[in-house]
Amino acid sequence: MNITSASKDAVKALKGIVSILYYMVRADKSNPSISLFVTSQYRLQFGQISRFDLIVYSNRPLDCSLVVDFYLKEDPSHPVGHHAYFGKKLKTPVAGNLQLSFFYDWNYNATFKIDGTTYIPDTSWHGNCQSEGKYLANAFLVDETGEVFEQLGLVQELYL
Repeated sequence: MNITSASKDAVKALKGIVSILYYMVRADKSNPSISLFVTSQYRLQFGQISRFDLIVYSNRPLDCSLVVDFYLKEDPSHPVGHHAYFGKKLKTPVAGNLQLSFFYDWNYNATFKIDGTTYIPDTSWHGNCQSEGKYLANAFLVDETGEVFEQLGLVQELYL
């Protein structure tokens, strides 16, 4: 190996170390994300409690809200096909995961469970949509201005 080649390698290594240090100390401004949104059952009856498990990943603290929203899949219009929504204010962790559960009986009774504590929704709305069929269940993360910055969805089938 000649000196020129060794010098170039040393400069590349030094640049790599500087890049690593930069990313270790810089404040990352990315938003939290929903890394899991699953349900305990695909098909259920109105009145039967459905459990939704969620994991919100964050690399910085942020005040936001989690909203779980239900629309009839065949007619996802408001208000005709809009069943209900429920929201809960969250404070995301400095770094890591926030694990929570949402319980809903499809008769407008809902709770959130966060770190072992049960909470009622901070906000909610329900319409008259009580049709049998498939529903879109969407989980949204919303900032303090009401802007949606993350969304995951799944389908549940309901029968009377």
